Formats: sequence, C-alpha cells, structure tokens
Amino acid sequence: MITPLSRRSALEMRRIAQASRGLFPLFGEIACRSWEGVPSVEIDRQARRYLTRHGLVSALAGYRGYPAHCSVSFNATAVHGIPSARPIRRGDIFTVDVAARGGGWVSDAAWTYLMPGCSSRVERFYRASWRAFRELLQRIKPGISLEELAIISQEIADREGLAVLGECLGHGIGRELHEPPVIPFVRQGAESGAASVRLVEGLVFNIEPVYSSGGAAVTVDDDGWGIATLDRSETVHFELTLAIHQNRVEVFQFGRCPARDLPAAPPFGVLSG
Repeated sequence: MITPLSRRSALEMRRIAQASRGLFPLFGEIACRSWEGVPSVEIDRQARRYLTRHGLVSALAGYRGYPAHCSVSFNATAVHGIPSARPIRRGDIFTVDVAARGGGWVSDAAWTYLMPGCSSRVERFYRASWRAFRELLQRIKPGISLEELAIISQEIADREGLAVLGECLGHGIGRELHEPPVIPFVRQGAESGAASVRLVEGLVFNIEPVYSSGGAAVTVDDDGWGIATLDRSETVHFELTLAIHQNRVEVFQFGRCPARDLPAAPPFGVLSG
C-alpha cells in the first residue's frame, strides 16, 4: 500500500531549509576537532551542546527507545551505532547521524569521517562513495519514480565498485522525522507500486544510500541497534535533504543549491592528525 505524500508550500520549504541549514554546521565543527583517543560519547556531548546552543532538540533521543542524541557508527557498522566509551582510533572510519527538531520542523543529516592512518584503499572507497552519492543526487529530477531512482542508484554503485545496503532507506521529512515516501536505493528494495510513486513538485525528502566496500548482507550488532555488514567491510553514509520544484531539485544543506553544484570531492571528512 502506497501512503499519500505531503507536498509542501514554498513557505514550508523555506522553513525546512532553515532547519536543515541550522543543523548542518555541526558536521563541520566535528571535522575541526582532533578525535584520536577520544571516546565516541564525546561526539554525542558535542551534538547535544550544539543543539542546545541553537535552540534545537534531538529528534533521535528516545525515538523508538534510542538512547543517545546522535548516532556514531564505526567501520563495518553502517547506521544506528550508539556513542560509547569506545575510543576513536587511528585508521577508523566513522559516521555521525543527527536529527533535530526546531520551530515545528525536523532536520536530519549524516556524514562519514576518515581518521588519520586510513589505508589508501579505504580512502579510495570513501571518495568513490561520495562520487556515487553526488551523481545520484544530480540524476534526481522532477517526476522521477522511486523505481527509477533505485535502478539509477544501483547502476551508479555497480560502476563505482560499491555495494549498496538494501536495508538502509531514504524518507520524506518535515513535521516528522520519517514521512512518506520510503525511498529504496536498490531495485529489489523497491516496494510494490514504487513505479507509480513519483517525486513531484513540493516533495521534501532525505537521500541516504549506505555504501559498503565489500558485500551488502547485514547483521545486527550485539547492542540491538547497530546494523553492520556481515563480512565486516567498511561503510560510508552521507545524508542530505532535497526538495523538488517544477523544473529543478535543491539540496538544502548546501544553500539550496542544485546538486550539480556540490563539490567534486567531499568538502570535509578526511581528518588531519
């Protein structure tokens, strides 16, 4: 069954864009710190301080029982990692995912970081993941169906030598963190009727394929939250918010720019020592 989609007015889009831009600088602040030897729970503390400073409240804390203000997922753990006393180590690759409420709207974004000491293979994987993500955003256009989007996502990943985790889905966003539509990034993840669901003017949604350097099969971590690759291959996860207009698509976190204007390389995330 396909749930009706919420189409936003121009004013509502401005409000969601403001919420998205208000949250996103946190990811740049994280990139400016030295993290080696620091427990990952400190990222959660930094996120909480940032949200408080900007009049925002975590939309993750307590969501379905989630016990932190953000998620921090290491290496093979793709999503939903719980910040802990586990120190961030040289050679780690980790993703921070944060969602926040403010002014009646919800924002949500994720970014993957490379610690100093990562191998050249992991760095190539990271940059290939950004290329695939950026191209996917560039190829989304008004009227595209969910099925078409999933096929394009799979084709791009295959060309870049990446696996896409079918369990990790995009979603609409606005008044709530997860709104229709549910957006698949592999064809076999598309629900029945996906060919008839089109991204039309007024829709606001988050695109967040998760890429693996190995296989796409996943398992659940011992904490019951984290979703990890079964073969323990590394993962990369970028998440940004898009809006469909009559003849263009905007990326909210980057100043409502068209996807073609996103930088060719990740603008931050490769951390210095």
